[in-house]
Amino acid sequence: MEKRSGAPYRADMVSQVNQALIHSLWKDLSEKEFDHASDSFKCLAQLEESFAFYNLGDPPGYSIDTKRTHANLLNTVTPSFKNLTEDILLELRLNIYQKQDDPKTGVWTEKLLRFSELNMSRLKTRLNEKIKDHLRIRVFGLQWACLFLDEHFRTGDYRFLNTALKMQDLGWLYSDKMLPNEIRRHPTHHPVPLLQFRILLNTAFALSRINQRG
Repeated sequence: MEKRSGAPYRADMVSQVNQALIHSLWKDLSEKEFDHASDSFKCLAQLEESFAFYNLGDPPGYSIDTKRTHANLLNTVTPSFKNLTEDILLELRLNIYQKQDDPKTGVWTEKLLRFSELNMSRLKTRLNEKIKDHLRIRVFGLQWACLFLDEHFRTGDYRFLNTALKMQDLGWLYSDKMLPNEIRRHPTHHPVPLLQFRILLNTAFALSRINQRG
């Protein structure tokens, strides 16, 4: 059952993330060589529904190892921002993609949601205290926003969609206006443009589904 506590943030913007922009960006990305082995963040994994909705063709295929190196991370540390790592963010996303019924995933996402709500205006500062590297901070934040969108699709809980939308208002983290330049500036397999494209696509898909349901 979908949790509809709180109307989707900026729901009026909807449906209307520009479809032409999505198609144009995907054309630019797909024309370049894409190296799956270099995509350690699985930036474009599990996008079948979003690609189908926007008629983008087949998304890149990924094989996700069921015996992953970091598969036990979620059970070895207490869910908290202090213990959050890039590997844990990825592991949470992969659990969702594989539809693993792991209660730890929900515990982690709730903890991270609460932290984000309390620290949104200070998120860059808190990440800088933790990571101290500008590029890694950005990739970390983008993957975090991707996780919230993935959790919204998994649970139907609008709180995760709302928070992902608020993260997109952080200019240091995300800019769909600058994304065409990001794609041109970085190699295709670089996580910054790929994760931003994922966020743009899944945000548009999530808001369009809400509009269709009235």
